[in-house]
Amino acid sequence: MEKDSIHVFATDYESCEGLMCVVEEDEMLYDIKKLLGDYYYATFGIDGKSLNISFNNGQKFNVTVKEIKTAV
Repeated sequence: MEKDSIHVFATDYESCEGLMCVVEEDEMLYDIKKLLGDYYYATFGIDGKSLNISFNNGQKFNVTVKEIKTAV
């Protein structure tokens, strides 16, 4: 599922003041995918809550995003 066409980056807003700025785990993954895609020539795939990165030299990486919830 490609989400880039409907995804909105936080930088698209002048300010989050007055807005509820909540970032979901899957949104964070798409942001990371976009950023890394600008700097690395690799194959990127999102699988659940992780980003799989495969380089032509055989190296593979898995980046997992998990929100850390703290008690208020």
